[in-house]
Amino acid sequence: MLRNEAYIVTARATAYRTTSFTIASEIWAGDLRTTFTCVCVTLEPDGSARRPLAQTFIDHIRTIDGAQTASSF
Repeated sequence: MLRNEAYIVTARATAYRTTSFTIASEIWAGDLRTTFTCVCVTLEPDGSARRPLAQTFIDHIRTIDGAQTASSF
């Protein structure tokens, strides 16, 4: 990447479990420059425990992104 170079970042949820989901991202600047994946884990506000994903969120990432249940990350 160069200074002032125009680019596009794409991202979508690809998989989920009870308290986490995976995001796959790409950066494009005329051609594909890089890809990366991250796992997001949802926690209770005080950080004491993992928080289950809301069913509305699961429905959304399944419908919009095509995410599927993951057996393991």
